[in-house]
Amino acid sequence: MHDFKMLMLSVAFVVCGAGGSAADVLSASCSNIQGVRIDDTGKKLETDTDGFTGTTWSYSWNTDAKTATLIVQSGGGTAPTTETAFVHDMAGGVSFISTLTGATWVHTLYAEGRKLLVSEHSYGLAANGRRLSGKMMTGDCQMTLR
Repeated sequence: MHDFKMLMLSVAFVVCGAGGSAADVLSASCSNIQGVRIDDTGKKLETDTDGFTGTTWSYSWNTDAKTATLIVQSGGGTAPTTETAFVHDMAGGVSFISTLTGATWVHTLYAEGRKLLVSEHSYGLAANGRRLSGKMMTGDCQMTLR
């Protein structure tokens, strides 16, 4: 059994008690997402804050599967983006790796502290001035295991 699944089952046992059947679906909803963006202009590095005010990112993962579903809801009422991500579970957390056109995103949920750490890696996208760019963001999460 995976370390993260064991950790989440332990958390569920403590929070919910001993009753019920074994849980196997992790769901998380994360908000308060904020961080920094860095762009390599070729001459120097430029940084700025990267706030996703009003966004909610959701995750759903059957702990026996090698893929998960990520739902990214932007602020401003736009339709959410749904994507499939590869799963890497590890002691204390689980990472979801998604590859979008021109970018790789790593979303890591940490059960202890109920935190999210996200990094984005891209090169050549029009949105970042066709240069090397990256982001590092954190968020606060509500997590359940069913």
